[in-house]
Amino acid sequence: MKTDTNLSRRRLLASVPAVAAVGVPSVATALGGLATGDDPVFAAVEAHHDAMKSLTAAYHAQDDMEESGAQKGSAEWEAAETTVYNANRRHNQAQLDFLTTAPATMAGILASLDHAASPMFPYEEGESLTVQQNALCAGREGEELVVAAEQFPAMIAATLRKLLAA
Repeated sequence: MKTDTNLSRRRLLASVPAVAAVGVPSVATALGGLATGDDPVFAAVEAHHDAMKSLTAAYHAQDDMEESGAQKGSAEWEAAETTVYNANRRHNQAQLDFLTTAPATMAGILASLDHAASPMFPYEEGESLTVQQNALCAGREGEELVVAAEQFPAMIAATLRKLLAA
């Protein structure tokens, strides 16, 4: 059995997880009267969504550069690598912030659950892990993400208990 080991970044993005395409304003609109008060989770979802768009754009730009014949090690290549690295760091932090931001409202709980269950790379073709699954697969280098993803359901349950008791 022969496998294709020549993965372009686009093919990698199509086969790996990324961020949900939850548009925070559309979620609030869809929830109507449930979206009351200030809920920090909406900003966390939006920041994660923006970070994933930036990471996807960085990978696409690097892939386009590679396809146009740019040489590894060139100044252009190194700049693209730096852009991808910075976008990836921003994405990981935004994902961690989302997974550790407790919602304050029922609308926030619904938005959190929807975002956690959304595909990580909604901009790419093919199947994708969800936001939460992606964090669970972060491995040793993303240990904080793994812990946050594991604790996410308990955080949501605690918020529900608090809201139901009020």
